[in-house]
Amino acid sequence: MGEQIPFPKNFDRFILLGKTAAKKEDWKVAAENFSAAYQIKQDFNTNLLLATALMESGQYSLARQVAGEYENDYQASLSLISFYISLLLTAHDFVKATQICDQHLATAADVHFWTETQKHIKSAENKYRHEEGAHLKELQKALYNLSDRSIYEQMDLLKQANQLPKEEFTVTAKWLLRNPFVHPLLKANVLADLQKMRVSDKLSLLWLDNKEYQVIPERLLPIMAYKSIITLKQLLAEKVGNDDPIVYQNLTEEINLHAAYLYPFADEVINDPALWLAVYLDFYTTDKLNKKQIDSENLTRIQQWQEKLRETTNILT
Repeated sequence: MGEQIPFPKNFDRFILLGKTAAKKEDWKVAAENFSAAYQIKQDFNTNLLLATALMESGQYSLARQVAGEYENDYQASLSLISFYISLLLTAHDFVKATQICDQHLATAADVHFWTETQKHIKSAENKYRHEEGAHLKELQKALYNLSDRSIYEQMDLLKQANQLPKEEFTVTAKWLLRNPFVHPLLKANVLADLQKMRVSDKLSLLWLDNKEYQVIPERLLPIMAYKSIITLKQLLAEKVGNDDPIVYQNLTEEINLHAAYLYPFADEVINDPALWLAVYLDFYTTDKLNKKQIDSENLTRIQQWQEKLRETTNILT
């Protein structure tokens, strides 16, 4: 027999089998069937069923990974948010749970719900400190020695930093942001996490120009929300979005990386987005600059910056 074709009726059958197993609290079988259904059709309802079964069967990390694919959908109602945060805490993802809570707490109408959620998170953090104190210290020690590892090991280890409670994460982040051997992309990710957690401490950031700057994460914008980056990407879409999708895709990815490297000072560096785009296109395409019509000092500055940013990317390869 050839390979089985995933007809829609198979999806319905897997869902039925999964729900039947769930009623019997046979969560492992439920997860297997919901997973088979999810492979046929990815939607939020199936995601919720699968994430629930995975969590109930003790597969916490996988449940968190699956649910993360529909993170915005889980914030559509308080009951879904409550489930999602519980899932995050069960998987010891304190950073993401804190980010969601603190962002909503600053703007939400239902302050009581979010205040109680914040207490729930702190209680889970204290429980983790008590039960997993040795692991917590080991993880912090590894993060303090981050620069001893390859860049990809650093990235993997930084993902594990989400297991740190807010207080420990902030302390560790302060050290990472001043470490000259931590890659700018990792520093940007750490700083972006602190921004989402609404950390109000004044921190020192050893930035791309090897100078230290004082920043308050709570007052920063998300990486892609700076005016210069938004304008640059809009101009790119207008210029080549329809005519050359390959160049558009490649340059979009490069600009996203460069935005991270420049965080949180993109607006100070990219003071002429149109010319920045022209220099990008001059480097990567046959669309060459008419350098006689451009201020040579400003052009040289932009070329030097873009070269520095490309060198920063080369470190990753």
